[in-house]
This record gives sequence, C-alpha cells and structure tokens, in this order.
Amino acid sequence: MDFLAFLAEDYIRDYCRNDNPDWTEGYRIYQRLGILTNGLGHSRMMDEILRRSQWLQSKDLHGQRSVDELKARCTVLYESQAALFDCF
Repeated sequence: MDFLAFLAEDYIRDYCRNDNPDWTEGYRIYQRLGILTNGLGHSRMMDEILRRSQWLQSKDLHGQRSVDELKARCTVLYESQAALFDCF
C-alpha cells in the first residue's frame, strides 16, 4: 500500500515519459523495492523470462499481434509456416 500511496504516481510519470518503455520495468521496480521476491531457486527462471520478454520487445513481437501482421513480416513463407497461419 505504501508504494501505491507514495511512489506509484512518480514512477508512472517517469515511466510514461519514455517513448519506448521496457515492458519488464514494472517487475524490476517491484523487486528493487522489496514488494516481491523470487522464490527459492527461481532466479534463473525469472532471468530467462525477463530476457525473453526483452528480446521479443526488441523484435517488436511483444503484446497482441494479429496473424495478418505476423504473416506480412515473413519474407519467405515455408510450407510448415503456412500451415500455422491456416489454422487461424
């Protein structure tokens, strides 16, 4: 509750100033402030999730993408890929 009462508005204001925000920043803020902690033995798994999320964001694959948008990004459509797009 202290975070919401005293810090949240400042973090939101600072975070929203960035034109290309990092989608994993919220997790890191909460962890840095001690609001959440990794369970015993989960540090590596969380690191992998954060790295994968940042990679997806760097390739503009994060969030909800339509099938048509993803298909348009394919420079070569292989038969196995076509089958993936046909199932939607």
